[in-house]
Amino acid sequence: MRNKILVGTAQSKLKGQDRYSIDHVTRTYVIFDGLGGAKDGDKAAETAAVAFGDFKHYAQDYANVEDLDRLAGALAHFTTWVSQEVAKKTDGYTPCIAAPIVEIQGGLHVVWVNMGDSRLYVFSNGRLVQVSEDEACPLGFLNNCMGKSPTGGVRAAKQYGSFPFPMDGKIILCSDGISGGVARGFIKESDLEQAVNTFSVEQAARNLLEVAHEHQDDKTVIVLEAKKRFRAP
Repeated sequence: MRNKILVGTAQSKLKGQDRYSIDHVTRTYVIFDGLGGAKDGDKAAETAAVAFGDFKHYAQDYANVEDLDRLAGALAHFTTWVSQEVAKKTDGYTPCIAAPIVEIQGGLHVVWVNMGDSRLYVFSNGRLVQVSEDEACPLGFLNNCMGKSPTGGVRAAKQYGSFPFPMDGKIILCSDGISGGVARGFIKESDLEQAVNTFSVEQAARNLLEVAHEHQDDKTVIVLEAKKRFRAP
């Protein structure tokens, strides 16, 4: 019997650039933060969200794989393909943070990939830890968002990995409408910790929007929590 994943989401659409995708069957959670200062950021995010819908077919090939490194590499390969679709179909760019949850021998693991400056956090034991590293996307550089590269090729997913899902904590995915508030001093990481600490996933997601209200950008957040299921004797 699979462990249960609780999911909370919240979104504030100031510019209409963000998209997110949740697949409860493959337990895949993704945020696309279309780059608002560049052309077609919203189209890039929408294109990426639609393309990522094919992950359910891709994931079938790995349904029984228990090698986390192989799973993370496969996710990065798929995400690079999504980036190629964005490059082919739009002139826009979009950061992407994705986190499928896999269950191996009764234990949950987060397999993740990052392109751009959305973030993946782990909240456990009262502390918030950033897992992903920001690949900043300032205009003129667009370091590693999904989309075309300066040489005309495709930007590839270079940052990925896996870790155990903390059964006493939460996983947070967010666009830079929230995490960028930390970088700009609108929010303290202690504020983020308090926003998720003892709350349900739904309330934690709403709280994160509230603490980031001064940051004028689209805001999207997904909060995940695991609950162990026990078989009746």
